[in-house]
Amino acid sequence: MRPKAERRRHPRKRCRLRVRLSGARELREHYISNLGAGGVFVETLYPLRIGSQLELDLVVGEDSVPLRIKGEVVWVRPDQGGKEPGMGVRFLEFEGRSQDRLKELLAKEPPG
Repeated sequence: MRPKAERRRHPRKRCRLRVRLSGARELREHYISNLGAGGVFVETLYPLRIGSQLELDLVVGEDSVPLRIKGEVVWVRPDQGGKEPGMGVRFLEFEGRSQDRLKELLAKEPPG
């Protein structure tokens, strides 16, 4: 069996970072398991619908200022046992220095 073709334009890094979502039904804290310049996978039992827009506050280490990024849900993995349920979020807009800080983070060793 041939491996599935990679559809991402940006490579991903495995990580374990906290993320707060706003624009969702409730403001909740979740985790992301991979991170790229174009988006993230948010682990959650309650993913939003595809096309939903939200704001993500990525909490990196002890930094008191989170990376604030606007995004859109582009795919959902329901809870079916096996793989972690959640949603793929594509980045739409970065606030302040968030894009520069994201590039620095991706250039370092795997975050987490």
